[in-house]
Amino acid sequence: MTLIVARFGKNTSLAILVVVCAFGLSCGIFNKTAVSPSDFSQDSWLSKAATDSEKAGDDLVKAANTNSGEAGLGIVAASRKDMPATASALAAAARQNAESVAKIIVAVDPKDSTSLGDVVLEAARKDTSSMGIALASAARYNTRAVGKIVSLIMDKDTKTAADIIIVGAQEDSEALGAVLADCAITDSQKTGAAFAIAAANAPEVTGAAISASLKVDPGSVSDALVRSSALDPAATAKALVSGTFFDPVALSLLGKQISPDAWMPEVVPEARGDILAGPEWKASLPSDDSVPISGILTRFDQAPEDAGIEISRLEPDVRDSREGRTVHSYVKLNPADFDNDDVMVARVAFSVEKSWLEGSGLHRWSVEFSRFNESIGSWQPVTAKYLNEDETHIHFSVPVSGFSEWSISGSPSVKPPVPVSDVVFATAAVSGGAYMSALVEVENTGSYPVDRSLSLWIDSQVHSSQTVTIPAGETVSVDFRATVGYGAHNFRVDRFSRMVSFALPENPASFNTPAPSPTYTSVPTSTPTPSPT
Repeated sequence: MTLIVARFGKNTSLAILVVVCAFGLSCGIFNKTAVSPSDFSQDSWLSKAATDSEKAGDDLVKAANTNSGEAGLGIVAASRKDMPATASALAAAARQNAESVAKIIVAVDPKDSTSLGDVVLEAARKDTSSMGIALASAARYNTRAVGKIVSLIMDKDTKTAADIIIVGAQEDSEALGAVLADCAITDSQKTGAAFAIAAANAPEVTGAAISASLKVDPGSVSDALVRSSALDPAATAKALVSGTFFDPVALSLLGKQISPDAWMPEVVPEARGDILAGPEWKASLPSDDSVPISGILTRFDQAPEDAGIEISRLEPDVRDSREGRTVHSYVKLNPADFDNDDVMVARVAFSVEKSWLEGSGLHRWSVEFSRFNESIGSWQPVTAKYLNEDETHIHFSVPVSGFSEWSISGSPSVKPPVPVSDVVFATAAVSGGAYMSALVEVENTGSYPVDRSLSLWIDSQVHSSQTVTIPAGETVSVDFRATVGYGAHNFRVDRFSRMVSFALPENPASFNTPAPSPTYTSVPTSTPTPSPT
């Protein structure tokens, strides 16, 4: 290049020289190490990427900051000639500046998303942490673009996709959650498989991302969770407990698709001891080892001294022939020396053979303990909670409001019972603690009457249960009441929960009304965020 200086002063000539030199450096004229995006597919740059990925990564960062679209085209072209070298350079660029790589990801033309997904996958295999951060950063700009790439990764490498979920959720759980919702829309089964692995390795951050994703598309994400829980029910439940359990909005949305009673945490009551205020629990054990019931804990309003429960197998007059369900067995739980009206709640523990459930292709979260209602003439379900399993058996528990004839059954699919429409919680301070009431509304939109078993849970322990018959097309209200001690408590009925703290008053003696009329406060609800387009 020839620099011509006209008749200007010395200072003016120097200024012109500085400007021209700056222009030359920015264009790469005086800097032979600067690389144009079009050079990325050239052998010389690919050789650099193979031998010194950090320098090649620096080239990508500079190119991305100058023209991210052209940089993306260059990476796609380079990957078609030498995938390993290009992936090494992209991973190095993400280590140096994840935001620059994010710009490249969102700038690539959608028609090249498959090729970009391939190189992002290879780069993530080399440095999952840096690429996961870059993808989370990119998700803030374009959820759909990142969703397509992560979906491609899920399709080819579930383990790497799970690692990306973990890192991305640590970086930005909200942005990553929106990406996961997009992936679930594309393929809920593969998304669920990635959920299961991520939940097993990092339940807390995975749970946060799942909670965020439910607010975008609860239907698709719930389908993914059904798949995840089929693969690893314990890990999936742990992730949901870490995230959704503490998010009333996400819990409410998920509860329309999957009964929370199937996976929610449970504090098991102790006979003659209780973390809650109120009557003690009475234990009953089966005398026949052939029955699937392992034990019953019953909470009475007033426990008769000789109260007991007769547990036996049953051959019912009317078999449980509901479509899509496979029956394991029938049992009869017969109250002895008491009436069902005396019962606040009973916790029934039972087990089924793993060979039966898996051999029949049944889902662990689909298991129901169903009571025969003679007036309706059909079996009415109560969702069982999956507890754990050993080599031969899978263990469950279920809260019931009384004793009768029951069937134990499962299904390949997971379907919630009649959903709870709304719960309005009310609280008030009373002498020695706090008073709580929950007004529950349940709507039967079907053409036939149904039973609905409802339970009030306080701090993950069942407090009381009620069963109501809901005529077709009608709504029924159910009222729960309880008294608890001072401190923080979590109340839940079905898919609605509320955390409340009760502070010890300065003058406890001023409270002498045991059951005031509290003011009801609705649980916050939310409309799902529109799915990405």
